[in-house]
Amino acid sequence: MNQISTPVTIHTGSRLHCGLFSDSSPGGYRHQGMGMMIDSPGFEISATNTSASADRINAPEEIRQRIERALANLDQSLSRQDERRFLEFQVDKTIPLHCGFGAGTQLALAVGKLWAWFNQPELTTQQLARLLKRSQRSCIGTFGFDSGGMLIDQGIAAGEEVGQCRFRTSLPDSWRILLVRPPETEGISGEAETKAFQHLPELAPEQTNRLHHLLTIMQNKSDCFQSFSAAMREYGMIVGESFAAVQGGCFSAKIGQQIFDLLSSHGLQGVAQSSWGPTMFGLCESNQQAEMLRDVVIETFSNVDVNIARLHNEGTRISG
Repeated sequence: MNQISTPVTIHTGSRLHCGLFSDSSPGGYRHQGMGMMIDSPGFEISATNTSASADRINAPEEIRQRIERALANLDQSLSRQDERRFLEFQVDKTIPLHCGFGAGTQLALAVGKLWAWFNQPELTTQQLARLLKRSQRSCIGTFGFDSGGMLIDQGIAAGEEVGQCRFRTSLPDSWRILLVRPPETEGISGEAETKAFQHLPELAPEQTNRLHHLLTIMQNKSDCFQSFSAAMREYGMIVGESFAAVQGGCFSAKIGQQIFDLLSSHGLQGVAQSSWGPTMFGLCESNQQAEMLRDVVIETFSNVDVNIARLHNEGTRISG
């Protein structure tokens, strides 16, 4: 166990996801997909040894409850509870929950890494993910936590509980991500998300084949802005249409289509909803293009949150 009493701080990024699909053909994989890590928003959480007989958590209420649940799951892995080192957590930066940023996985793994630092440093991120019940559908946020970059889900084979990342690469540092988040709207999560997946219509073979082809393009053309953007756009539209029955349309927020149309009308190809939304994002070739489009969005919509993020190609940082 680590005896350090000075604070240990973890800095995460966020996960964007262009949506999952399942291949129902013999030998096909469930929950395949593509996503990428961005540098912000992110969690910044510090942990320090405490002499108290319980953990102390300084965080917003919903974040605090999630940290408590994560710690309870982690404690079950200890062979000797009397060796447990209690910690004081300070949450200084957060990711909006239920908005398409993969906040649940980034928070759980950040807490897991800090807990492991003081209690079981030999635990890997993949082992922590299993203890914390992450990667039960997509594994992009889990693998991206360690490596950053653009990642492709291999999916989950019959009889398996979690999937694997089949491909990972860095995207050009000059590219930017324009984030447009409608206010007072949340994507589907928790039990509602589980039920939603159960009611998704089965994709036609030609749709599945096309999605496989688009993933191949994004894998092979990850340094070509035009090819990657066009493939990402088409991929997001096919998956979005398949989710329409459970999220009320191709995009979960009514304003999503307007955002998509606006960015498209200004020449942006790579526009998509992240996961269940409501956040929409656009892949920009430069910071200049991202700033121009940010101004266009702000001038057009008075009630959306607009930010520019960088691609996060290095993974999570821990300092202490």
